[in-house]
Amino acid sequence: MCYDIKTSLEKQLQRALTDGHKDLVSEINKKLSIFSDSEINLYPTSGFDHPKISFT
Repeated sequence: MCYDIKTSLEKQLQRALTDGHKDLVSEINKKLSIFSDSEINLYPTSGFDHPKISFT
């Protein structure tokens, strides 16, 4: 099973919240902040789809 960076950070955040690590929660939230729609456009796809990549 493949995980992307955002999924991994979200899982780490849940674990930090569960374990009560407040310092880690703020650090992980900072890392997750770049994945907002206004910061980065994500287009997850499978490599088996052989998508055409367009550069604009």
